[in-house]
Amino acid sequence: MEHVCAKKGTAIYYIQQLFHIPWHYLTHCNLTRKVYENIQEAGFDKLELDVFEADELVCPLSALCFMSVMVKSHTSGVGTK
Repeated sequence: MEHVCAKKGTAIYYIQQLFHIPWHYLTHCNLTRKVYENIQEAGFDKLELDVFEADELVCPLSALCFMSVMVKSHTSGVGTK
């Protein structure tokens, strides 16, 4: 499981693009990586992969709300060779 870049065309996607560089320097984390594409191209014999929004991570009315929205897009799965 990993947080990933939001779906292109969404507000969160554009916010991630805007804050990518400062976010990386502050957290050593990449907001714009599309891990699911790398996994799909890796050549697994069997791949179960889901890309989803982890809305439960967003903490409403909190100073951390902005940060949690930035990383709510996730991918999760299992690949076997």
